[in-house]
Amino acid sequence: MLHRFSELRGCTIGATDGEIGKVVDLYFDDLAWAARYLVVDTGRWLPGKQVLISPAAANEMDVRARVLPVGLSMQQVHDSPEVDTALPVSRQRESELAMYYGWPLYWMPEASGWGPGGQALGGSAASSASGAEVGPAVAEREADPHLRSAREVISYRIQASDGHIGHVEDFIIDDWAWMVRYLVVDTRNFWPGRMVLVPPQSVRNVEWEERSVTVELPREKIRNAPLYDPQSPIHRSYEEHLHGYYGWKRYWED
Repeated sequence: MLHRFSELRGCTIGATDGEIGKVVDLYFDDLAWAARYLVVDTGRWLPGKQVLISPAAANEMDVRARVLPVGLSMQQVHDSPEVDTALPVSRQRESELAMYYGWPLYWMPEASGWGPGGQALGGSAASSASGAEVGPAVAEREADPHLRSAREVISYRIQASDGHIGHVEDFIIDDWAWMVRYLVVDTRNFWPGRMVLVPPQSVRNVEWEERSVTVELPREKIRNAPLYDPQSPIHRSYEEHLHGYYGWKRYWED
C-alpha cells in the first residue's frame, strides 16, 4: 500500500508484547530509493533514546489504528546495540545492528528490498548478517553517503533541468516493498495550489549543502504532470496515467 511519509510519522511501532515508540523519521537510499530504517523515538519507555528499525522487521500496517507491527520484542529493542541515529550512520554500526537482529545486509547484492514480515525481495534471508559476512573490509567501510533523512529532505527545493520549480513536500512510500515511489512536489511559488508527483528515477542527485534535489525534467513537464490530491488515495489508474505521462516503466510490472 502507498502512504505519505507524513502519515507514517507519528505512527506507533508495535512490538510483539507492547509499544516501542513512534516513528519520527525514515532513512532512505537515494540511489536505490529504498527505505532502510525507521527512526523510532521510544518516549517514556526508554527516555531520551531513539532506535533504528529495519523494514525487514515490519509487518502489515494497521492504517486505522496508525500502528505498524514489527516482529520484535520490547526486550530485543531494549538490549539492541547503541546506534547514534543522527546521520551519517557508520557501516560498522549498521553491521552490528544487522548481526544482532539477524536482518539481511541491505547493501549486499542479493537484498534489493523488503516485503511484509521481512521477506527480502530479490534475495533471501540467507544473506542475513553473520560473522563470515561482516568482515573487516565491510565493517570499517565509511558511512553510506546515499543514506538520507526523509524529514530533512522535505522542504528541499526542486531544481529542474531549466530552473527552480518548487520544493519537496512529502514522499510516497510503498510499505510492501518499502520503496520510495514518488516525491511530492509543491509548486506553490509558481502555480499556487498545485501539487504533482515526480518519480525518483528522474532524480539526478540530492545536495545536502545546497538543500536541493535536481531532477532531469524540464519545468514545463513537471508543471503539466497529473495533479496530485494528498487527501485522496493513490489508485492504480492514477499511477497508470502518471507513468504513461512520464514515460517511465511501471514498477508493479517488474
